[in-house]
Amino acid sequence: MASIDERIKSYVISILTIFMMCQFLLAILASQRTPVGTLSFSYRNTQAIFQDDFTYKTNDIDCKKVFSGDEKEIKRCLKFDKKYEAITLKTYMNWTLNCEKFRQERHYDKYIVSVAEEGFPIAYSIVFHKDLEQLERLLRSIYRRHNIYCLHVDKKANKEFMLAVKALANCFDNVFIASKLETVVYASMSRLQADFNCMQDLLKTKTQWKYLINLCGQSFPLKTNSEIVKILKIYNGSNDIEGLTNGKALLGRSKFKYKIIKKNKTRDELILVKTKIRQPDPPHKIRLVKGSAYGVFSRDFVHYVSTSNISKNFQKWVADVYSPDEFFWSTLHHAAFNPHLNIPGSYSGHPESKLWLASYSAWKGVDRCYGKWVRELRVNHCSAADYNSYVQEVRAEDLGRLLRSVKQSSHDAYGATKRNRQ
Repeated sequence: MASIDERIKSYVISILTIFMMCQFLLAILASQRTPVGTLSFSYRNTQAIFQDDFTYKTNDIDCKKVFSGDEKEIKRCLKFDKKYEAITLKTYMNWTLNCEKFRQERHYDKYIVSVAEEGFPIAYSIVFHKDLEQLERLLRSIYRRHNIYCLHVDKKANKEFMLAVKALANCFDNVFIASKLETVVYASMSRLQADFNCMQDLLKTKTQWKYLINLCGQSFPLKTNSEIVKILKIYNGSNDIEGLTNGKALLGRSKFKYKIIKKNKTRDELILVKTKIRQPDPPHKIRLVKGSAYGVFSRDFVHYVSTSNISKNFQKWVADVYSPDEFFWSTLHHAAFNPHLNIPGSYSGHPESKLWLASYSAWKGVDRCYGKWVRELRVNHCSAADYNSYVQEVRAEDLGRLLRSVKQSSHDAYGATKRNRQ
């Protein structure tokens, strides 16, 4: 018969074994409910599905293979698209009731910022009308406490969406909604005016930002904030604005006036249409240059655009063409065509003789990509701009986690450029 000591020893061993098994089971369960952002990035363990309590589950996708264009892996991970559950406006409203917790759980305050970055603040103008989740992911990726962010929400956005955006902005001292909102109509002056509104507001802030970068809500960063600062310091006051001199595109979009009308009598949807009224020559003997709606603008350039009579007169003229934002920045920036304007940070060489680094997009018929095209733009992993609602094989969540792992400094930033469609 076993002694009392042996029975006690056996009992203790049994208790320890049960305890270790419980710990093992708890570890497995914990791996399925990891707080957002606490899971260090790896090329596997991606494809987040967020819940209301800041938790997510992951699927087994090899992002390294996807980024490198592995067709087998891309096709395999497409099946996860249907499993994605978007974060609702109601969820954002609930999250932002506690701003401190929201910033902490979404890791807004955990980026490592260098002294050089703090001494070089950047302003952002972001124009959007839908997809708050995508906008919030963009903001989280480019956010730094020393930068400043202006959000322009399309005036026709519904009340619930507007309230959710306000709740988001109210959680930050350096994020605000533009003081004047536009009803944005595709390819009209309203898109350019939205940026003007943010620019004017940003100039009035106490933040002495050095450069301004304008984005749409469907953009996503390709460079870290640290890399962006290094690039902008090299620019040394110069702008980075695309320039194209394709005569057909210039003439086709600027020869006649355009106007906004209702799409039909029963709906309030507005569209831009071409009239038969010829457009007069631009003021101040300005020669047109076409380019992108997006760019990198020095503070002096933004101040000039907001205060100069030449700029204001050109704004009035360009308001009647198709896609004014694709003419305004490019025309003012390229001194080779308009040397008499003396624009701050302008480029004196031929518009098409330099690289344009501000943003990048993949175009249908030109770039080989997977997923979905929207207005001839790719909306998946090989395009950093204009992808929609995460219906892609590599989602913004994956890119965000990748960027936060760069050099262990958690620096994201905007990168990317748009190629001409013509």
